[in-house]
Amino acid sequence: MAKKTVVWTLAVLGLALASGAAWWLQQPVSTGAPTDSGMAQGAGVASGRTGAPGGSPGGAGAGRGGTPSVEVAQVRAQTLVDDAQSVGTLRS
Repeated sequence: MAKKTVVWTLAVLGLALASGAAWWLQQPVSTGAPTDSGMAQGAGVASGRTGAPGGSPGGAGAGRGGTPSVEVAQVRAQTLVDDAQSVGTLRS
């Protein structure tokens, strides 16, 4: 019975450790530079930052409170064919 208690205790501690590590790894990296959350929209581009419009470096989207990146495409009409092909038999 004591062995079961030790196994459960280690399992709970391992789960707590893994959860804490996952939480810690998901926290944003703080570089000490001011964030864009208090700036006016577009101020990041005017300040000389490079990347996507809105001040998002690399165009990968914004972090917390930042301006999200947007992808734009030209609209065009297409013919859509709804067709399915399969191999097999059909019984009624």
